[in-house]
Amino acid sequence: MIRSYKFRLYPTVQQCKILDDTIETCRHLYNDSLGERSVDWDVGFYEQKQLLTLRKRDNKYYKQVHSQVLQDVLLRLDKSYQAFFKKIMKHPKFKRREKYNSFTYPQHGGFRIKDDKLLLSCIGSIKIKMHRAQEPSRLGLRTLLEICSY
Repeated sequence: MIRSYKFRLYPTVQQCKILDDTIETCRHLYNDSLGERSVDWDVGFYEQKQLLTLRKRDNKYYKQVHSQVLQDVLLRLDKSYQAFFKKIMKHPKFKRREKYNSFTYPQHGGFRIKDDKLLLSCIGSIKIKMHRAQEPSRLGLRTLLEICSY
Protein backbone atom coordinates (compact mmCIF):
# COMPACT_ATOMS: atom_id res chain seq x y z
CA MET A 1 0.00 0.00 0.00
CA ILE A 2 1.30 3.44 -0.94
CA ARG A 3 0.97 6.09 1.75
CA SER A 4 1.31 9.78 1.40
CA TYR A 5 2.13 12.17 4.20
CA LYS A 6 2.19 15.94 4.23
CA PHE A 7 4.69 17.77 6.37
CA ARG A 8 4.81 21.49 6.97
CA LEU A 9 7.97 23.25 5.79
CA TYR A 10 9.20 26.55 7.19
CA PRO A 11 11.57 27.99 4.58
CA THR A 12 13.33 31.32 4.89
CA VAL A 13 12.69 34.09 2.37
CA GLN A 14 15.88 33.18 0.50
CA GLN A 15 14.90 29.49 0.41
CA CYS A 16 11.46 30.45 -0.91
CA LYS A 17 13.13 32.28 -3.77
CA ILE A 18 15.29 29.21 -4.53
CA LEU A 19 12.23 26.93 -4.40
CA ASP A 20 10.30 29.26 -6.73
CA ASP A 21 13.26 29.42 -9.11
CA THR A 22 13.49 25.62 -9.13
CA ILE A 23 9.80 25.28 -9.95
CA GLU A 24 10.09 27.91 -12.68
CA THR A 25 13.11 26.13 -14.19
CA CYS A 26 11.22 22.83 -14.18
CA ARG A 27 8.26 24.50 -15.88
CA HIS A 28 10.49 25.95 -18.59
CA LEU A 29 12.08 22.54 -19.18
CA TYR A 30 8.62 20.94 -19.39
CA ASN A 31 7.39 23.51 -21.93
CA ASP A 32 10.59 23.37 -24.00
CA SER A 33 10.48 19.57 -24.10
CA LEU A 34 6.79 19.61 -24.99
CA GLY A 35 7.58 22.01 -27.84
CA GLU A 36 10.27 19.64 -29.13
CA ARG A 37 7.90 16.71 -29.05
CA SER A 38 5.12 18.66 -30.76
CA VAL A 39 7.43 19.48 -33.68
CA ASP A 40 9.18 16.11 -33.95
CA TRP A 41 7.12 13.06 -32.94
CA ASP A 42 10.20 10.81 -33.11
CA VAL A 43 11.77 12.47 -30.08
CA GLY A 44 11.14 10.43 -26.96
CA PHE A 45 12.04 10.32 -23.30
CA TYR A 46 15.53 8.86 -23.73
CA GLU A 47 16.52 11.28 -26.49
CA GLN A 48 15.43 14.22 -24.36
CA LYS A 49 17.20 12.77 -21.35
CA GLN A 50 20.44 12.63 -23.36
CA LEU A 51 19.92 16.22 -24.56
CA LEU A 52 19.47 17.31 -20.95
CA THR A 53 23.22 17.04 -20.31
CA LEU A 54 23.90 19.41 -23.24
CA ARG A 55 21.21 21.80 -22.05
CA LYS A 56 22.64 21.76 -18.55
CA ARG A 57 26.04 22.87 -19.87
CA ASP A 58 24.54 25.82 -21.73
CA ASN A 59 21.83 26.99 -19.31
CA LYS A 60 22.87 28.45 -15.96
CA TYR A 61 19.42 27.82 -14.45
CA TYR A 62 19.54 24.09 -15.17
CA LYS A 63 22.88 23.91 -13.37
CA GLN A 64 21.23 25.18 -10.18
CA VAL A 65 18.68 22.32 -10.07
CA HIS A 66 19.44 18.74 -9.05
CA SER A 67 19.78 16.44 -12.07
CA GLN A 68 17.22 13.91 -10.82
CA VAL A 69 14.63 16.68 -10.47
CA LEU A 70 15.15 17.66 -14.12
CA GLN A 71 14.98 14.03 -15.25
CA ASP A 72 11.71 13.64 -13.38
CA VAL A 73 10.27 16.60 -15.33
CA LEU A 74 10.99 14.69 -18.55
CA LEU A 75 9.48 11.54 -17.06
CA ARG A 76 6.34 13.50 -16.11
CA LEU A 77 6.02 14.69 -19.72
CA ASP A 78 6.60 11.17 -21.03
CA LYS A 79 3.84 9.79 -18.79
CA SER A 80 1.50 12.45 -20.18
CA TYR A 81 2.32 11.40 -23.72
CA GLN A 82 1.84 7.71 -22.90
CA ALA A 83 -1.60 8.48 -21.48
CA PHE A 84 -2.37 10.54 -24.60
CA PHE A 85 -1.43 7.68 -26.93
CA LYS A 86 -3.53 5.24 -24.88
CA LYS A 87 -6.44 7.71 -25.27
CA ILE A 88 -6.75 8.18 -21.53
CA MET A 89 -6.00 11.91 -21.65
CA LYS A 90 -5.93 14.74 -24.16
CA HIS A 91 -2.72 16.03 -25.70
CA PRO A 92 -0.38 17.52 -23.06
CA LYS A 93 -0.59 21.30 -22.79
CA PHE A 94 1.97 23.95 -22.11
CA LYS A 95 1.97 24.85 -18.42
CA ARG A 96 1.38 28.35 -17.12
CA ARG A 97 3.00 29.56 -13.96
CA GLU A 98 -0.07 28.73 -11.86
CA LYS A 99 -0.44 25.21 -13.25
CA TYR A 100 3.09 23.95 -12.56
CA ASN A 101 3.70 24.07 -8.84
CA SER A 102 5.76 21.07 -7.76
CA PHE A 103 8.98 19.18 -8.29
CA THR A 104 10.07 15.70 -7.23
CA TYR A 105 13.22 14.11 -5.85
CA PRO A 106 12.84 10.50 -7.03
CA GLN A 107 15.68 9.02 -4.94
CA HIS A 108 17.36 9.51 -1.58
CA GLY A 109 20.41 11.12 -3.18
CA GLY A 110 18.69 14.48 -3.41
CA PHE A 111 17.16 14.75 0.05
CA ARG A 112 17.32 13.49 3.62
CA ILE A 113 15.85 14.40 6.98
CA LYS A 114 18.14 15.18 9.88
CA ASP A 115 17.20 16.79 13.21
CA ASP A 116 13.92 18.45 12.13
CA LYS A 117 15.57 19.73 8.96
CA LEU A 118 14.90 18.63 5.40
CA LEU A 119 18.21 18.69 3.55
CA LEU A 120 17.60 19.26 -0.16
CA SER A 121 20.40 19.05 -2.67
CA CYS A 122 21.03 22.38 -4.45
CA ILE A 123 18.63 24.18 -2.07
CA GLY A 124 19.86 23.70 1.50
CA SER A 125 18.29 22.71 4.81
CA ILE A 126 14.70 23.70 5.45
CA LYS A 127 13.02 23.52 8.84
CA ILE A 128 10.31 20.85 8.83
CA LYS A 129 7.56 19.96 11.31
CA MET A 130 7.54 16.15 11.64
CA HIS A 131 4.18 15.37 13.22
CA ARG A 132 4.65 11.66 12.50
CA ALA A 133 7.63 9.58 13.50
CA GLN A 134 9.20 8.36 10.26
CA GLU A 135 12.35 6.40 9.68
CA PRO A 136 14.45 8.18 7.05
CA SER A 137 14.99 4.85 5.25
CA ARG A 138 11.24 4.45 4.73
CA LEU A 139 10.79 7.81 3.03
CA GLY A 140 10.62 7.37 -0.71
CA LEU A 141 9.55 9.66 -3.49
CA ARG A 142 9.39 13.27 -2.31
CA THR A 143 7.26 15.84 -4.06
CA LEU A 144 7.53 19.43 -2.94
CA LEU A 145 4.68 21.78 -3.66
CA GLU A 146 5.03 25.50 -3.99
CA ILE A 147 4.52 26.71 -0.46
CA CYS A 148 5.96 30.20 -0.42
CA SER A 149 3.70 33.20 -0.34
CA TYR A 150 6.25 35.89 0.44
